[in-house]
Amino acid sequence: LQREATIEGQLWYRVKDLGWVKAANLTTTKYDLIEYDKAITAYSRVKTAAGNYVWSKPNKTEGAKQGSALSTYSGKNMRIIREAKTSSGTIWYQFSIDGKTIGWVDTKALNTFYTPSMEKNLTATRYVAPGQETQHYYGLPVADSAIDRGPLSKFAGQTLTVQREATIEGQLWYRVKDLGWTKASTLTATQYDKLEYDKAITAYSRVKTATGNSVWTKPYRTSGYKLVNPLSSYAGKNLRIIREAKTSSGIWYQFSIGGKT
Repeated sequence: LQREATIEGQLWYRVKDLGWVKAANLTTTKYDLIEYDKAITAYSRVKTAAGNYVWSKPNKTEGAKQGSALSTYSGKNMRIIREAKTSSGTIWYQFSIDGKTIGWVDTKALNTFYTPSMEKNLTATRYVAPGQETQHYYGLPVADSAIDRGPLSKFAGQTLTVQREATIEGQLWYRVKDLGWTKASTLTATQYDKLEYDKAITAYSRVKTATGNSVWTKPYRTSGYKLVNPLSSYAGKNLRIIREAKTSSGIWYQFSIGGKT
């Protein structure tokens, strides 16, 4: 800089070999400074892809390098792992996808749909709902493969203690003590299904779909039910149907083979 002038209250600088520019357009530091950089937990998705990129560090800070266009990650769940604010006033998020750290992005380009502040305390007892055993539970209330802890089937029939709840994008989630988060729709407040009727009938059947089906001592999820065998054990055999029962989750047949129930 060689000269300055205040014109109508506005400070201007004359730059050597260039010309004049408003002082507000220049800075005394080569790079933006980091005001803070902290670990956080959140989930976001791309809101504005056009003109935005992912950076190795917050843009305009020392060592920052441009990476992929933000549009590369449109529609994906972005797990936010760090937040930083630079001296220019911009707030940046560092994110990962599928457990892999990707880079930094301007928060204005994102829509954040989960933060821990959305959680509420709750005390309740629940059980895995009929037909929901293949649903999964997660480390946070987001269906993200990187925090997938497995299916609910291992907890079928167990008493589960709910400690917290959160509504994420209109979907209610529960956090179960010692397990993690699952959608509230996968759980039920009643331990057993109720019998609506149980009557003698006469019929014959054969196995149509063995995969994922089992034989039980009583209709599944009714009081006292226990596993007998996988249904595949009886594939190809004539099943004599001797009773029919209806529960709140479906209709069940009791059968015999070779005269043995």
